[in-house]
Parts: sequence; C-alpha cells; structure tokens
Amino acid sequence: AIMYHDYVFWMGDLNFRLQEDTFSFEEISMKVSLNELQDLLEVDQLTLARKEGLAFSEVDETLPQFKPTFKLKVGTDVYDAKRRPAWTDRILYKVNTGNYDDVKLKLTQQNYRSHPEFYESDHKPVSSFFRIAVFSNKLADQLLLKAFHPVVKFHIDEVYLDEDNVLVYTVDTKDMRYLRSWDWIGVYRADTFNLETYLAFLWAPSHPARDNAYELYFDENVFIRSGKYRLAYHSSDSRDILGISPPFPARVRDLVPEVGVEASEEL
Repeated sequence: AIMYHDYVFWMGDLNFRLQEDTFSFEEISMKVSLNELQDLLEVDQLTLARKEGLAFSEVDETLPQFKPTFKLKVGTDVYDAKRRPAWTDRILYKVNTGNYDDVKLKLTQQNYRSHPEFYESDHKPVSSFFRIAVFSNKLADQLLLKAFHPVVKFHIDEVYLDEDNVLVYTVDTKDMRYLRSWDWIGVYRADTFNLETYLAFLWAPSHPARDNAYELYFDENVFIRSGKYRLAYHSSDSRDILGISPPFPARVRDLVPEVGVEASEEL
C-alpha cells in the first residue's frame, strides 16, 4: 500500500472547504484582508477531519500560512462571491521512520506557499519544498533496495505502426534476483501520468533471450497510432516499478521503392 512507502506525498485539489454555518463570504474576505487566517483555519474541514480521524489522519500537514486559494475570478486576485473562499488545494506528507532498523528517515518541509501570480484558473496553485534523507549507493545495495536504481533498462529507438515489433530490455546479473514470475510490462502514451491507464501489456519473459537481454514481442495491434510511447516494468512481488523507458516514437515505416531490372537481348 502507498502509505507504507518511505515517503508519501499527497497533493491536489482536495476540495475541503470551511465548515458550514460559520463565516459568510463577507466575513471571510474581511479576515483574509486583515490576515486573520487562524480564525478561518479553526473551521477548516480538512484540519478537523484529520483531528477526528475521519480522513487523511495518517499524513501530516503544516497549516497554510497563505490566503485561501479558491475561488477567485479568473484573471484577477478577487474572490468570487459564488463560493466562500477556502483552502481547497493542499500538500500532505508522511515519513515512515520505522521502515528500517538501522536507518533513520528524515523529512523537513522548507516552505509551503501559494502562487498568486498565476491567473489562468479560479484556483491559485500551491507548492512546497521538502528536504529528505536518501540512501547512498552502498547502503542501498546492502539493504537490497530494488527501487533505488532502475533494475530494468529499456533499449528502444522507435517502433513501427501496424507491424509486429520486438523490443529489448536488459537486467544486470546482480539485479536478476528482483525479477519474479507474473511481472509485467505496460505500454503507455508518453504524456500519461497514471500508471493504471496502460494501453496494452505483456507478461515479462521468464528467461533472457541472450546474455542479459530480454525480448518483448508486441503484435501489430498494439502500436496503431503515431506519437510517443513509454514502457513501464511492474514487479508483481513488491508492486514497485523496476524500470521506465524514455519516450520513443511510433511511426509508419518508410517504404523503399522496388527497383525492377528487365533483361533484354543484346543487340
């Protein structure tokens, strides 16, 4: 489960508002103008839900010290009276300090801020800068941390549309211990950010075709549209991603004109 990873970051428009029957739009606007944010945060739904164990109680948040980021009139810094202002856009985090016996994980939040200089939406974006402790190569190898470096390395230049394609990936001998039966490789459009939206998949071959190289055989029905794609190798054992390919193009193969030679009698 995602909550057991070393570090967890949960962010987005979580859509929590201020409690109903507390402050009116006018009262909120006045308190924001006077920078009396603490009064508003005391009725912030996300903060209350976390305290009561109703939602997101497993993660932490530094309470916002910036103005509510929703709802503004697009192109302005003026709140839209159709909705009461609220901190709908949040960044939550968690560090699982007990994941290792001899290693102490550490996370420090350096800042948490909004960006009022953006006017393209009725939200103001938020960002945060974190400093985290990571493993050295030597320590990661001692702890057998497969996710520390890519285990699977893809070697793909391009693929051809409406054709069978053979793609290759390699795995160092020392890393083959991480491979399992029922591992699989997903095909994604390069601009996809959701690992669940794969276009097709193949089960990973159980043995290399040669040396440390494995071959994947995709039939003509996989790459049917031009554009850029990626492959991702999914571990069935740990549910980790053991490797992601760089984007590669899919295109129609260039046709080479046939040259005909006609024999004729020598005069």
